[in-house]
Amino acid sequence: MMNRLGTFTLILSLFAIGLGVVNLALYFSGKVAESLPSPREVSDSQPLPTSLERTVLLSPGNDFWASLAKAVADANAGKIDEIRFLSGEYEMPEGLVFEKKFGQGGLRISGAGVGLTRLVFKDVPTAILVRLDTDIRQTDVSPAFTIEGVTLQAQGKCGTAVQLERRDQTRQGGIAEKRFSDLAIEGKGGSWDMGIKVIDVTFCTFRDITLRTQNPKGTGISITGQNAPVDNHLTGVRILGCHTGIKVGGNVEGVYVQQATIIGIDIGIDWDTDSFEPLLAVTGSHISAQSVCIRANNLLQPIISGNLLYQSGNEGSWCGIQIRSKQATGYDLLQISNNILHGDPSHKAENTGIEVNAASAGVLDGNIFSEVDTGIRLGKDASGINPTDNVFRATDKELVR
Repeated sequence: MMNRLGTFTLILSLFAIGLGVVNLALYFSGKVAESLPSPREVSDSQPLPTSLERTVLLSPGNDFWASLAKAVADANAGKIDEIRFLSGEYEMPEGLVFEKKFGQGGLRISGAGVGLTRLVFKDVPTAILVRLDTDIRQTDVSPAFTIEGVTLQAQGKCGTAVQLERRDQTRQGGIAEKRFSDLAIEGKGGSWDMGIKVIDVTFCTFRDITLRTQNPKGTGISITGQNAPVDNHLTGVRILGCHTGIKVGGNVEGVYVQQATIIGIDIGIDWDTDSFEPLLAVTGSHISAQSVCIRANNLLQPIISGNLLYQSGNEGSWCGIQIRSKQATGYDLLQISNNILHGDPSHKAENTGIEVNAASAGVLDGNIFSEVDTGIRLGKDASGINPTDNVFRATDKELVR
């Protein structure tokens, strides 16, 4: 009886497995799962299901560009919110330009993931240009922006990979979020002048981005603008092999950099605003630069803590942290603590760990200096700083005033 029951159970199991294999084969052949959306553009005759009715799905092929051009036009008209690229490589004959107006919702450009979705541009001045209406007085209708899950590759000489800017430069603020995440920007036999540039927009988030511009004069990320662009967060950003990693200009206020890796560059972070602006926070990051790891002009109230700052190369002069101001103000307060600053042991020109000539008061403590000519150099406008509890190894002059 047991043998008969076991035989019957085995037959049922094999039958079930056979049904599963048949269903699996039918799924991949497209015979079943008819409810799955086709990876084509939304059209009036074949609308996508309700959950995706404002999303366009694209797959690589000879006809993808016509579908993409229609999707861009529909996005600019406020008919759709998302363009989603499925896995594969897309040869882009020209750059994409988006204009999002008040009340049009938002814009999301997405892919299957870094290395899975690859958009290849050749000799374009800007690969993806996005202009948004944004105003702090109209936050409920200001469109948001997201780009994620794609690799942008350059063939030939390309300009900027992604540029985001305010449409009306006379307006201020706007707290709808702008997100750049899960991205790779790199050369494919070519180079970029700049990875990402944001102009006069607020509340930008950069997360898990790898930038290889393949351009020794290039810039990884540029944040600028004249109309009070504030609050930019960069986390898990990796920038390799360009001139400047992160450049901040205009009247930008509030840039937070954490857990970043910026190596193989000339200047790691370059803050050079037109007016005195507060708050550059750099924490838990590794910067290896030939000239300066962190350089700041007209910066008020920096917080620089827990970073590893290295000199890369031994030919030119080097400084780990350099903070200067055109004139001293009562708001020149700073905190520089618990960093490791390491010069090249075979350096041929003068190198300095920290140089400050801009602070009326602040904390400069708990840092470790190694292989530098001068550990700390304080100018006449930094008389309110009294460094304490710093450690010096292979340092000729610990403190110079």
